[in-house]
Amino acid sequence: MRADVTNADLAAFCISAFMLAVMVMTLLLLLTVILRSARQSRTTRASTGGQSDAVITWKSIQTILSIFNVSLLGMIVGSVVLFSSRLLSLTQSHSYLTVRGAILLESFGGTLFESCYCIYTWSRSKSLIGESGSVLYWILSALAVLNPILFIAQLITGVLLEFQVASTQLYHDVGVATIAGVFLLDVGMLSCFSYFLLKNPAPTTSTGQFNGNSEAQKQWYRTSIIAKYGAFSCGASFLTLAMIVADALFLPLSAYTNLLSTCAYFAAGLAAIILLVMKIKLEGGYGNLFASTAKSEECTKTKDEES
Repeated sequence: MRADVTNADLAAFCISAFMLAVMVMTLLLLLTVILRSARQSRTTRASTGGQSDAVITWKSIQTILSIFNVSLLGMIVGSVVLFSSRLLSLTQSHSYLTVRGAILLESFGGTLFESCYCIYTWSRSKSLIGESGSVLYWILSALAVLNPILFIAQLITGVLLEFQVASTQLYHDVGVATIAGVFLLDVGMLSCFSYFLLKNPAPTTSTGQFNGNSEAQKQWYRTSIIAKYGAFSCGASFLTLAMIVADALFLPLSAYTNLLSTCAYFAAGLAAIILLVMKIKLEGGYGNLFASTAKSEECTKTKDEES
């Protein structure tokens, strides 16, 4: 650790080290969930017969490489990179802009995390929005496509800044555009989540909402999980954006810039953890995760299509 470390920098270092360890464990948990899901899928298909080993293997690979798994994996890896960049910069300088490689790591980690966050949130939640012809659907789908492009632009400016080709001002201007895009997407998604939860409360025996329709009840349960945990992840995303804006706008807090940015990374990591919990809940909960393959085959069909 450098000699001129402040209390705020020390706090930022401790948070970063702790969260780096947490995100590595989260990554291992996700890999366990993905591989177990693929194994259950393969076992189920093999037991039903009618498919060759090659087809079964290909279906298992598709399960592993689903958009949900890949984007969630990208979020967690991006978070690991962000905390690694923070630790690298904190050990060498108060300003990460003066540390060789820190900008590249931050740009890459931020781009990977936010791009995958937008892709995952939109892919998992677009069924809540309603008809694909609605104005809100097209606005949010456009933002889901535009935001990753902005993140890639931020990555490019970060690379140019590292080699002193671009200015710090340009890097921050692109960052402002990315913040605005994520904010608008989160506002739209949170509105959809809140609308569903308010209009579709938990069913009771007295209301007879599903009239014994187990499939409708199962679908409501899955959708309510998406809405609830999606709202939580939006809240974590808002906290991330708030910390980034505070770090950029409130100059008197510049002495705490490392702590603010670390708190932003903390909130981003929290969003990834929330979405992983959503995935586990959708796949039958922690009991199903650690249950025997025979007991958990019942959940496999829905997992193949939606996880």
